Amino acid sequence: MRRDTVLFYALTAVLTVWFTFGPRAGLYAVLHDNLPVFSFLRAPGRAGIVVTLCLAVLAGVALTKLLDGRRRATLVTVGVFVLACAELFQAPLRTREAPPVSPAYQELARMPR
Repeated sequence: MRRDTVLFYALTAVLTVWFTFGPRAGLYAVLHDNLPVFSFLRAPGRAGIVVTLCLAVLAGVALTKLLDGRRRATLVTVGVFVLACAELFQAPLRTREAPPVSPAYQELARMPR
């Protein structure tokens, strides 16, 4: 992959991280005040998905460069895939039942504010 493509995704990720910090960080306020389209974006944190996508592309580029010319590239690729799948595993949470609510709190809940 060409160097300018990697630079584009890295710069996009950095600017988007800066944008997701909101109005106090500066970039969001400048774009919100000067570009009409950005006034529709009420939650700048939602732009974080762009960061995730840029990091996925950059990880793919890094993995390609890392495995280029290796003898066991397929084995390493399968290993990385298995690790990525293992990272998605969600262990079950063991929770216990909450104690019953005291009658005093139930009475307070029925009273007007």
